[in-house]
Amino acid sequence: MLLIYQTQSRAGILGVVTALGITVLLMILRKSRRAFYIASLIVPLLGAAAIGGLWEGSSMFRTRMQPVVKFFESHLQENAVAEEFKDFRPQTWLDTIDMIKQRPVFGFGPGNYGQVFPEYRHRFKGVRIDTVHAHNKYLELTSEYGLTGAVLILFALISLCVKMIHLILTSPRTYHALPAAALLGAIAGSAVHGFFDFEMRIFPNAMMLALLAGCAVAPLLQFQREKSRDGEEF
Repeated sequence: MLLIYQTQSRAGILGVVTALGITVLLMILRKSRRAFYIASLIVPLLGAAAIGGLWEGSSMFRTRMQPVVKFFESHLQENAVAEEFKDFRPQTWLDTIDMIKQRPVFGFGPGNYGQVFPEYRHRFKGVRIDTVHAHNKYLELTSEYGLTGAVLILFALISLCVKMIHLILTSPRTYHALPAAALLGAIAGSAVHGFFDFEMRIFPNAMMLALLAGCAVAPLLQFQREKSRDGEEF
C-alpha cells in the first residue's frame, strides 16, 4: 500500500481500497450472512470515507484525481469529451473504441495493440507520448481478442469466482477460505485498477496474481482428489 501511494497511482489506490473491502466482506460472509448484509452497507461507506480522506488530506491524491473529476464533469455537463477534453486516457479510449469497431468479433490478435493503434490515433495529438497500451485493459483486451475473447475470459472469471465463493462458504478450514477471499479481493482491485491502467501487462503483477490464484485453487484440487479416491474405494 505504501509503495502504491508513493508511485502516485490513482488507479492503484482505488484498487487497494476495493480489494480490501471485498476481502473483508467475503470473510464476514463466511461467518454470518446477516453480518454480511450489514457490512455490505458499512464497508462501502468506509471505502468512500477513505477516498474522501485522501482527497482532503493528500494534495498529491487531489492533484492526481482532478483530471478524472474534470473528465466526468465535462462528459456530464458538456457531452463533448472527444473535442474538448485533452487528457490522453479518455482520448485514447475513444480512439480505441473506433479501432474495436473495425474488427469487433476476433480483434487484431494478441499483442498487436501497440502496432495497430497508431492508425486510429486521431483525437489524442500529444507529442512524445507513445500509446503502446490503451490504459484500459478492457478496451485493449477487446481490441486484441475481440468480443469472442472477451466473453471467454469473462466466463472463466465468473466460473472461478463462483467456485471460490463456494469454497469460502463451505470449507471447514479457515486457512483455505482466506486465500480464496484474498484472490477475489485482488481480482476486484485489479478490475478497478485496470480501468485506468495496464497493470496485468506488467509481468510481476501478473505473476503475483497467478501465484495467489494457485494458492487459492489448490484446496479445490485436493478435495477433488479425495472425492475421487473415496469413490474408487467405495
